[in-house]
Amino acid sequence: MSQLDSNTYDTRHLRQDAHILYEALHDCEMTSVAGTPHNFVWNSLTEQTPPTPRYLLKAVARLMHAVGRDIFESADLLSSEEDRGAILAAAVQNRVNLPLAISRWVTQPKEDRPSIPLTMEYANAQLHFDGMTTREPTKKVAIVDDLISTGGTMVAQCRAIREQTRHEILGVVLVADKGSGGAERLEREIGIQPRLIAQMDCTGVRSVVTQLYLPDGDMLLRDIQTEIRRKGRRFFDNRHQRLIRER
Repeated sequence: MSQLDSNTYDTRHLRQDAHILYEALHDCEMTSVAGTPHNFVWNSLTEQTPPTPRYLLKAVARLMHAVGRDIFESADLLSSEEDRGAILAAAVQNRVNLPLAISRWVTQPKEDRPSIPLTMEYANAQLHFDGMTTREPTKKVAIVDDLISTGGTMVAQCRAIREQTRHEILGVVLVADKGSGGAERLEREIGIQPRLIAQMDCTGVRSVVTQLYLPDGDMLLRDIQTEIRRKGRRFFDNRHQRLIRER
């Protein structure tokens, strides 16, 4: 889980973007997923609770670009999953200028497109891949997504690309790990250690951001927490599921 080079990202903007992400993911309501030990996080980035503001997508895209800069610069194709990752992938695409291929649960069937069974903590489905085929020449793929939980979707996506196309996966860039073993599973089964911005603890009643994988991440996290204690939240009121600030 590599840290980005602080020289590639203006310190002031890094701190602001990290603050926005922290407020979006910290202290969110949790809902248990029936029949599993896992929790669902109601948040602005993936569930539009509260609605997703443009500044959140821009901040997270900048952070992902910085964390995965070397991956994106070497890639020919950007890939993501549509259910919750599509809007974020589009924001990242605006920064990395790569064509975007989306994997979908429901799509029009096409003979030469990869597909694979998907099992995750709250669904069983078939994952279909639009934007790539089983016959095209080799491409170098960068995969992006938001939160990783058990890793079912990400492992299925990587496995289908590797087994059903000629493409090479350069890396996986994610916003946060929910701590349900998905990052470890991805490394164990696929051999890819994901690049992350944040670590979360989602075992309690409300979500907790416990770590930032950024330059001086521990100090940055403490500074953000101290500022919120002193001045209050600036961007998201997760308790009342509303935006504090639009800009």
